[in-house]
Amino acid sequence: MSGEPLILLALGLPLLIAVGIALFGKLPDLREGVTNLGAVALFVVVILLFSQVSEGQRPELELWEVIG
Repeated sequence: MSGEPLILLALGLPLLIAVGIALFGKLPDLREGVTNLGAVALFVVVILLFSQVSEGQRPELELWEVIG
């Protein structure tokens, strides 16, 4: 997987996890499941990004281009 989607996942997963925690706020088992699954998913994404950086790549995410 290239760097751009990994960076988007690293930024977006915590937001999705927070929404899941809020949705299952009154169901402690499901809430903890969302938390643990999200933590594992985020860990995997960060490890994949780290492996790219350690190989000498420089993943980047360009959200917009400044014209001037």
